[in-house]
Amino acid sequence: MLNFELEEVSRFTLDSFPRSCDFFEGKIVAGCRNGSIYIIEGETVTPIMSSHFDGEVWGLAVSSEKAEIFATVGDDNQLKVWNTSEHRCINSIVLEETSGKMNKPGQGASTLAKTPPN
Repeated sequence: MLNFELEEVSRFTLDSFPRSCDFFEGKIVAGCRNGSIYIIEGETVTPIMSSHFDGEVWGLAVSSEKAEIFATVGDDNQLKVWNTSEHRCINSIVLEETSGKMNKPGQGASTLAKTPPN
């Protein structure tokens, strides 16, 4: 982060590129390309939200044991587990690291996602 004289006053790392930023109550709020939102204060970065970020969400399953737990899967090639009581994603994995065979136009699911394996 730079001051008005363009001197570095702090440094922090995010797990994706910021798409939008705002300044609120002395803190920076950053929305990133991967669907995460962070509050940045000095060198402290606090994640406050995550989401699917590319294409559509294709699946949702509610836990049969705990109604406040559910899972989603989407075009972004991620499986995410959510807790509605905590209002947050509690786990996330990338399903496949590499791209698979491309479908011909008109065959398979319609998607605008650019995330592998699409």
